[in-house]
Amino acid sequence: MDTAVKELITDAHSLSFQDALQRLDEFGQKTNAMPFLFNDQQQIVYPNFVSSSGSAVVSGSSVDDISIFISSGSPLTEHSPNQYIITEPIAFKDRVLTLRVNTTLQPINEASQVLLMLIPYIGLFIFFVSVSGALVYSRIVSKPLLAINQAAKKMSNLDFAVKIEHKLTDEIGELSDSLNDMSTKLQRTMQDLKTTNMKLRSEVEKERQIETKRRELFGVISHELKSPITAVKGQLDGMIHEIGIYKDRDTYLRRSYKILENMEHLIHDILHISKFEHQIVSPKSEYINLSALIGAIIKDFDYFTMEKNIRVIIDIEADLFIHTDPKLLEKALKNVIHNAIVYSHSSEQVMIQLKKTESGILKFQVLNTGAHIPEDAFNQIFEPFYRLEKSRNRNTGGSGLGLYIVKMVLEALSINFSMRNTEQGVLFSADIPG
Repeated sequence: MDTAVKELITDAHSLSFQDALQRLDEFGQKTNAMPFLFNDQQQIVYPNFVSSSGSAVVSGSSVDDISIFISSGSPLTEHSPNQYIITEPIAFKDRVLTLRVNTTLQPINEASQVLLMLIPYIGLFIFFVSVSGALVYSRIVSKPLLAINQAAKKMSNLDFAVKIEHKLTDEIGELSDSLNDMSTKLQRTMQDLKTTNMKLRSEVEKERQIETKRRELFGVISHELKSPITAVKGQLDGMIHEIGIYKDRDTYLRRSYKILENMEHLIHDILHISKFEHQIVSPKSEYINLSALIGAIIKDFDYFTMEKNIRVIIDIEADLFIHTDPKLLEKALKNVIHNAIVYSHSSEQVMIQLKKTESGILKFQVLNTGAHIPEDAFNQIFEPFYRLEKSRNRNTGGSGLGLYIVKMVLEALSINFSMRNTEQGVLFSADIPG
């Protein structure tokens, strides 16, 4: 109201009294107030209005005539409890008057009272709206947090397959992505640890098996060496003291020499095996005539075949050449053919065959008729010191290292081999690359 009155006074400076009448009407409509203009004699020059008795009050009326609007006991500058009054001089182009603006405060007071009455209800409404909004917001915010909490619990139980599903792009979404990344990495790490642990267990189990075999090997070697040493020592002691049959020194010297010769072969085989196990032996490659090599090996066993009356049937293609280590292969083939002859009964047959297949592989086979090996023994027959004859009598077999050497040599030369029972006897087969 103060601002509007100042604007009205400012505008009056550029207007005559008659021109300002419309501006005063607009002022009253805009501010919902009653403007009055008085002259020096305190007579109203604006506006014309109707009194409470119904008669018209025109310009020239005194202040007392408008007591219905203004308390007669109040100075012009005072504010009554229900009214707001402004009195200011106003200068027009053609005259100077006194402006008095009177506006009632009753609507404002009534609005204030209504507001005071509504404050409890407004407060309750705000409270319920706040609680409802807080509950809705907390559910929106807590839902992903609960999902993160459940995922974290599963991760603490080493369950890293869980994934947090979300569509958030805020800090909670970033936290979910970080937990998912951590879960993936931990899952991969756990899988790597399991794989490593399985490999470690496998290696430990292999080491245990090797250690067990090593102990068994030492036990068998001790037995294999102790028995002939005891025999030789007993014979030499009998010959020295010329006790009973040992007086025939020539006979028992030959026997002692034969026992020591077998011990020498055994020690050579053990050293050979040790070199293979420690990877000291590295196969050499030479271009050799395999047919001639097998023929020479067969001739070396003529004495044994004649002694046991064993017929050797040879079916070898001529001039079959291969690249291999001749010494290692000769050692393996000798052991195979020797075993076939030793474990064949008298008057049986040993068939030796070497053929070249269409694929270029040389097929080597040795069949000793009349022989048979228990099926459950094939898993152990290529193990060191294994013998079908449990008494380990040298008169009925060797040391049990022959086929073990065959296995190590052929594996080192990348030659596939097998042994099985047939209707005729025991068949050894080897596929030698051409």
